[in-house]
Amino acid sequence: MNKLRDKIKTKSFWVSVAGMLALLLARSGVLHAEAVATAIVEGIGGVLIALGIIAAPPATPQESESEESEKDDKDEKED
Repeated sequence: MNKLRDKIKTKSFWVSVAGMLALLLARSGVLHAEAVATAIVEGIGGVLIALGIIAAPPATPQESESEESEKDDKDEKED
């Protein structure tokens, strides 16, 4: 009985239970797993973006070189 109490207190136990329930509900047709998974991923992504944890990647050297060459072309046309 003490082993069960110890397991109930762990996060991994509850993640396993939630996964099992989602699987059972999806198999029975009550829950549309794709819609739920999409909503969860979008929700987590939205929170991470709002907190600033995820941001746009910095410009690569290729992008910055192409921007500089475009500016040089414009300068030459003006002369």
